[in-house]
Amino acid sequence: ISDWEGIDRITTPPHANYTYSILAGMNAGIDMFMIPMNYTEFIDGLTYLVKNKFLPMSRLDDAVQRILRVKFTMGLFENPLSDYSMAKYLGCQKKAMDDEMKALKKNKTWDQCALPQRKKPVGCQWIFTVKYKPDGIVERYKARLVAKGHTQNYGIDYSETFSPVAKMDTIRVLLSVASNQIWPLHQFDVKNAFLHGQLKEEVYMEAPTGFSEHFKIGKACQLKKSLYGLKQSPRAWFGRFTLAMKRYGFKQSNSVHTLFLKNRKNHVTCLIIYVDDMVFLGNDEKEIKRLKGYSSVRKRDIHLSEKVAHMNAALRIVRRSTSGYFSSEGGSTQIMCDNKDAIQILENPVQHDRMKHVEVDRHFIKEKLEAGIIKLPFVKSS
Repeated sequence: ISDWEGIDRITTPPHANYTYSILAGMNAGIDMFMIPMNYTEFIDGLTYLVKNKFLPMSRLDDAVQRILRVKFTMGLFENPLSDYSMAKYLGCQKKAMDDEMKALKKNKTWDQCALPQRKKPVGCQWIFTVKYKPDGIVERYKARLVAKGHTQNYGIDYSETFSPVAKMDTIRVLLSVASNQIWPLHQFDVKNAFLHGQLKEEVYMEAPTGFSEHFKIGKACQLKKSLYGLKQSPRAWFGRFTLAMKRYGFKQSNSVHTLFLKNRKNHVTCLIIYVDDMVFLGNDEKEIKRLKGYSSVRKRDIHLSEKVAHMNAALRIVRRSTSGYFSSEGGSTQIMCDNKDAIQILENPVQHDRMKHVEVDRHFIKEKLEAGIIKLPFVKSS
């Protein structure tokens, strides 16, 4: 394929199988394939051949590659960049992949290590997309490395996966309150939210495709932070976010776990989160401003931060005790339980109609369980 001019004139009669006809022409050594009558099927067939390595990209000239990019941008056929085998040749995603790898390394998402015996690593793959400007012009290409969560095994590299999500009824109530009280609304999106979650399980992942040269033979990635695609990633992200909000002085609602409240001298601040999108509202403008700064500005070293909360923490770090008592506990207190449903209710912040009879003590036990003070191992009643 060398010239795309005159597509309407240079055509061949339709075939029953365009993919087979293109492959047959390639095997016959023909460098100039005639354009079929159905242009869309030709592009789909060409994409299939390249993705499955039947047709090398060296056989396509720059004009064909430009048309593939243009047609994808216009959304006229399947995304050829969704597969790494084509994205690495088209080149427009290479920079996006490098940027993603730099972000993962900066975040210390994993450590290179030798794969232990009898450990099976989780697979991974690249997902590509295109971000558009309001006028429809391509803004940038985006690449994201995701783990193949379907290869995980329960009880080995993941356990609990439930993560609460804000209900639309709660969001409508907050919007109604903000409208009646004339409260300002601030909406934010957390960048790479799942990468901030801390993993408790021991998870190993294969070397990312296209960057295997940076890994030694036999080395794998031991994940320290949650990665998109892992079954426990939403739970890990929400758990760390909840801990950060509690440290900042917010109280988590017992009825709606995605709602966080702070009351300071009749000044109310509300925050609700939906996966990685959050909304601030309330009548305390100073608190909202501080919260926005706390959410957007984070320092690597606590003594370099100008925030009041960080300076208070720094004072407690440099302060030392000249006298006092020191005590340590040998781990969490175990409370045996023979009811799996009760354990699931305490470990997962789920609310439904069948829990209306639950006493308030349930919230107290749940708080102690999250703090690591107690454990609830299951034992058979027999």
